[in-house]
Amino acid sequence: MMHDNTGGWPKRITVERNIVNLLSRSLYADFPRAIREAVSNSYDADATVVKIHVDLRNGAIVVEDNGNGMSVEQFDDYLRIAGRKAEAGFSEKFRRKRIGRFGVGFLASFPFCENLEIISKREGLEVGFTARIQTKRFVEGQGVEEEVSSIAIDGYNEPLPGKGHEHYTRIRMIGLTELVNDYLKARPEKKSISIQSQPGMKRLKWQLCETLPLDFEHKYSEIAQILGTEPVGMEVWLNGERLYRSDPGGQVLASSEQTYIKLGSLEYKYAITTDWKIIHPVEARGLKVRLNGVGVGPRTYFDIEKEVRTFSRLNWLTGEVQIIAGLDESLGLTRDSFIWSPEYEALKDSFHRVLLRVHKQVESVASVEKDLSEAISRKGTALPVSMDEVIDRSVGLLSSSGFQVVHKKTEQVEQAQSPIVIDKKKKVATVIDDYATAKAVEAPQHGGINIRYGVFEGRGKLMEPVRMADDGAIELNRFYPVFSGKTKGEILRRIHVLLLLAKRECRSTDEMYDYLVKRIREEFE
Repeated sequence: MMHDNTGGWPKRITVERNIVNLLSRSLYADFPRAIREAVSNSYDADATVVKIHVDLRNGAIVVEDNGNGMSVEQFDDYLRIAGRKAEAGFSEKFRRKRIGRFGVGFLASFPFCENLEIISKREGLEVGFTARIQTKRFVEGQGVEEEVSSIAIDGYNEPLPGKGHEHYTRIRMIGLTELVNDYLKARPEKKSISIQSQPGMKRLKWQLCETLPLDFEHKYSEIAQILGTEPVGMEVWLNGERLYRSDPGGQVLASSEQTYIKLGSLEYKYAITTDWKIIHPVEARGLKVRLNGVGVGPRTYFDIEKEVRTFSRLNWLTGEVQIIAGLDESLGLTRDSFIWSPEYEALKDSFHRVLLRVHKQVESVASVEKDLSEAISRKGTALPVSMDEVIDRSVGLLSSSGFQVVHKKTEQVEQAQSPIVIDKKKKVATVIDDYATAKAVEAPQHGGINIRYGVFEGRGKLMEPVRMADDGAIELNRFYPVFSGKTKGEILRRIHVLLLLAKRECRSTDEMYDYLVKRIREEFE
């Protein structure tokens, strides 16, 4: 096949100095970003299929697509705009909203290979081209050796008679650098709950699913229905496996409910979910923000975790925020963060309120379930919290978190294992009014003495906290003020029982002191 070396070969990149500085700093830290940028360019070129092949044995990575392809003239334009912000627009064939606006995508792969090869053929033309860049000259270790614009791009035009119908672009990263090897190597020292502890290819797959414009695997899943995403129209494959958009799953706690939220020029949809337990891996915690279908940076709680108060259940929350309009101008140069803007601040303020509400709901349910479980499990132990007290406190927490509270009898609820049955999805708490009677709970004991709760008047002006009943049992006054606290109340109940027993058993203050010192140590050790 004859090669045509006319047409302006070799070529040069026109790039701003700030992009060179950017390459020498932030891009080195993120190998998956180079793949993301290549796939984003495929999306902008109306590709319907993108295939990524990582060949570690031969030290090469190929990203190829069936997009519109480029003519030599378009490649020239592409080199001239690298590093300069382009106007927002739509793709040529399918009118997709363009992802790339900075030209960084072409340069992002430079730190990760010694040579970069680009082969492209535009539909309707019977000529394609091959371009080769010695990226090793630009990147040596982790420092900039020379300006990008000083590197010649060798290449040639290739006549392809009878192949005017073909269209594609193939990018080959050849001679992978240590940055790639370092990313893909095993990291056994990392915590097992982090994606960083997984094998390199599994980490790469996970990060691509977090960031690439992909379809949900299950288009009828609840979160897919809420976000109402249109089909991306592009399949992405990694070493023969199709990639799908990260779906947090779990129960939806808050969402835009199949519509969108509008704050001035800002429009977005969202869904926040939980599995009612800590989210693993740790990188899946928080909300994934997507703009134009592409994930922006790591997941976020919009800085709510930096407030003074503690949010003990934030790590139970995950989800997605899909930006429809209003933040394109706030996107940082590397597309991994947003710069300050009134629109982004409005988004943060909005999600502060939503996350506060959702966290309160999750924290309330978790607290109620823990209290009920402990109250039930303490049957027959020294000093239980009053079941009535636990129920009253639980009902208050659930009500303040938006749960509807209903009351039923045991026979109306099938196999009730708790005095309160919580339907998290419907946000309904059913209180079993006769639970204690139906379960015939055995009275707990303390040193062979039965303990129960009661309501009784005090002697004189003082409310009596605890007393010996006529049948020899110890009765705790359920309405005694200092017994109401969850932790402090339980400690004080136990101490008051010991005080009553000391009063009964001891004949002098010295004997009572020694008795209490011994029994308190035994009780709380």
